Amino acid sequence: MDQKLFRYFSSLREEAEAAQRGASSCDVSSAIHDMSDLCEDLITDEDMSLALSMVFDPSNGIFDVIQRLMLNRERSVQKGRESCLVFVADIVKKTNVRVGLYVPFIKV
Repeated sequence: MDQKLFRYFSSLREEAEAAQRGASSCDVSSAIHDMSDLCEDLITDEDMSLALSMVFDPSNGIFDVIQRLMLNRERSVQKGRESCLVFVADIVKKTNVRVGLYVPFIKV
């Protein structure tokens, strides 16, 4: 799981960097969908901890990706940001109490 999640995050960051440079389209939603599917099967404590630490990493996590997408106003990029936020909501619901350590990174 860790290698797949790492690859998905790498792909997500590449798309976000392209959008930050002004690319007119990006495929963030596809990477988020893949990550979401992978995180559906978080059963063990080890898998949950790994996923949470990667998702809420302050320098490379999901909020860093969202920040990179903020300045691009293209429709596909806006949809990508929305997909990221839906993913955050889903992972918070899935991990329930475990996400408590990462609450400072979640901005409402």
